[in-house]
Order: sequence, then structure tokens, then C-alpha cells
Amino acid sequence: MSDERLRELERAWRRTRSAKDEAAWLRARVRVGDLPQERVALAAYCGHPAASLALPPEDAPRPAPWWQRLIPGREAA
Repeated sequence: MSDERLRELERAWRRTRSAKDEAAWLRARVRVGDLPQERVALAAYCGHPAASLALPPEDAPRPAPWWQRLIPGREAA
């Protein structure tokens, strides 16, 4: 993916401020190695809508409080 394409995606998001456009920009940044997938996942777990859309369906956060996912196998009291 070209640097120009990344800039086009960023401009589209800044123009529309839509979660869909931001998700496209985030996915492209992950694809070129500019943004770690783990950071997108963390943002999704914290409730960031575009990050949730940018993740593959199998990695999307489950509907549970984010702190319950910090320690696998432990439930919040």
C-alpha cells in the first residue's frame, strides 16, 4: 500500500469523522506495519468504536467489562 493511499484514508476519516472510515485507516496502518494490531485490540477493548470495526470478527471484544479480559480465566468480583 502506498503512502499516498494511507494519507487518502486518513483524510477521508478526518473529513467524515465516521468510525467506518477510521477503521479503514486503522486496518491499512496495521497492514503496512505502522500500527501494532495489539494497540488496535486494546483500543477496542476500551470501547473505541473504530478499533472494534477494524479487528477481524474473531478478535472483536466480547460484551463484558474490559477489566475481566486483562487476566484470562479470572472473573471480576
